[in-house]
Amino acid sequence: MELSLERLSKWLRVTIWLGATALLLLPLIAMRFSDEVKWGPLDFAFAYVLLFSVAFPLDLLLRKRRPIAYQLGACLALVSAFLLIWINAAVGIIGSEKNPANLMYFGVIGAGILGVVFARFKSKGMMRSLITVASLFVLIAVSVLAFDLGTKEFSDKIKALVLNGFFATSFATSALLFWMVSRKEVASYH
Repeated sequence: MELSLERLSKWLRVTIWLGATALLLLPLIAMRFSDEVKWGPLDFAFAYVLLFSVAFPLDLLLRKRRPIAYQLGACLALVSAFLLIWINAAVGIIGSEKNPANLMYFGVIGAGILGVVFARFKSKGMMRSLITVASLFVLIAVSVLAFDLGTKEFSDKIKALVLNGFFATSFATSALLFWMVSRKEVASYH
């Protein structure tokens, strides 16, 4: 059984790096066949840094022996953070990408990073950090409704609510996975 888990881990690590490379090549190929895709050097640099900042920790995570719930929770949190930054930079979550209210999401990412660092990657602290992040998405969603936050269009509000709900759910699910690990850790001490 150990050998097959090791093989799976190696396969997943290769898949992560190939996927990141494919995502970088996709706009390059699309630019050859369409005038609608217009990426400059800064766009590619941003995409490279963002993809590397997710692929590298995922690779490290898969190298370590951790409970599967821990690995799934960390993977879900990393992929969710990647999607948050990518969507926010591309089209914005609250209105368009030019809406200054979208800068709040960098605060959410910052809070998550600080929480993880202070937790020292321990499951109970990771759970608390991710619950905080999920709560911030709920707070932002309520703020969008209460204060309009630069968007008067009903469709923009619906988009913001749906995306904030999606991210709150994904980070809460990640927190739940870390909670499962922390319960097993506590049970093993008794």
